[in-house]
Amino acid sequence: MSQNDPFIMVRDAVSKSLVETEDIFQRWTDIHSKPYLGSVQELGQVTKQLRERLKGIEWDLEDLDETVKVVESNPERYRVDPGELNRRKVFISKSASRVKVTQLFISLFV
Repeated sequence: MSQNDPFIMVRDAVSKSLVETEDIFQRWTDIHSKPYLGSVQELGQVTKQLRERLKGIEWDLEDLDETVKVVESNPERYRVDPGELNRRKVFISKSASRVKVTQLFISLFV
């Protein structure tokens, strides 16, 4: 496993994006629960930004899942041990769950 491993580069980008999305979600929650903190227009903008960000993360996770499937088909070629492969699957699963929970929460209130 090297620093040039595409999985690692995308994983790091997804991790960063998840943190940034949590900040946006916090702003969305603040505006939604305390309307005096923001306008209806701002709520709409933040909702749109949040949905776009979540969709982008979903696409990245789909790409990561595809790379895991490719590596699983020929682990010797890619030199990824079973433990690392499992860690990658767990990262994808946990990240996808975070995205789904946020999307569900938004859908309940919009």
